[in-house]
Amino acid sequence: MAYSDNALALFADTQRVRVATAHQYDGLIAKTSTGCVVNPLFAEYPTGHCQVAYDADIPCIGFHEHRTELYVAGTLGRYPQADDDPQIKALDRALRSNGALRATNSLMVDCSVYRQSDGNDAPLLWLVGSGRHLMETAYDRYGLPVYLYMTLATMRHYKNDPQYEALVKLVCDFGSCFNSSYAIAVENGYPAASESQSNHNPYDGEDSQGKKVPWYFWGFSQGSQYAFLYNGNRAKLFSDLGYVERNPDGSGEGNGENPDENPDDGNSGGTVETPDETGTATDAQILAELKKQTALLQDIRAAQGVQYCGTFELKSGE
Repeated sequence: MAYSDNALALFADTQRVRVATAHQYDGLIAKTSTGCVVNPLFAEYPTGHCQVAYDADIPCIGFHEHRTELYVAGTLGRYPQADDDPQIKALDRALRSNGALRATNSLMVDCSVYRQSDGNDAPLLWLVGSGRHLMETAYDRYGLPVYLYMTLATMRHYKNDPQYEALVKLVCDFGSCFNSSYAIAVENGYPAASESQSNHNPYDGEDSQGKKVPWYFWGFSQGSQYAFLYNGNRAKLFSDLGYVERNPDGSGEGNGENPDENPDDGNSGGTVETPDETGTATDAQILAELKKQTALLQDIRAAQGVQYCGTFELKSGE
């Protein structure tokens, strides 16, 4: 099938994105945090991802990587209150400014990382239970649509687990967003007509009521950039996210406004401590900090069979 009518969202991790580039897409999916570590590029003003999406007049979708080891083992079903939850604290710093929600339209939570920092795999019920807790808590706290990111590789990893149906139920309850489990053919920035999402979808089946489980975003490499294809056109994406364009006929480039309504500091929500008086860290400083914070996680991912495309990881199928 042809995909050129589908909406496309650019993915941004630790790389900067120009407004002109973002404006070529229908949305921006930007990394907010990994576990309790915040990505400082998300909320930095005036060139952070949230601000770039605002200036490009497209919706911004935060992307959080769930880390099971941040909760105490053996307490399944007993999690910290939202104010004390380490991952919610990280999301607060990324998504809020002076108590107000930044210009973010939804949140995607990656519950596919099963290898913990001690090198052991998370028990399946722990991965599912803590992931569900985080997604439900985030929905209650921010009032935003919350999407589940899951991979075919993770589903295959737990396929023979006695509790596998719990993972299937998680996907059935939330639907799924996923990556490409192998490199796909791309035509004019979209998956080629010969490609099918069903080859990559972690669960392309029906729920217990016989209803087709929906999918929302399908990630793939465009070469130098990584993007997500939305299961619908631009109008549907905007409608589902409650996004209203401010200037439908304009270029969307750089109106110079601050979505936090704080012209002095885009990091007023405490996302990152800046080393200078402008409130803006340099690329080198940001990347150096991120390298320190994520070195261990990258070692873990390498053990999981992760391949890197640009700055977004592609987990290979097993």
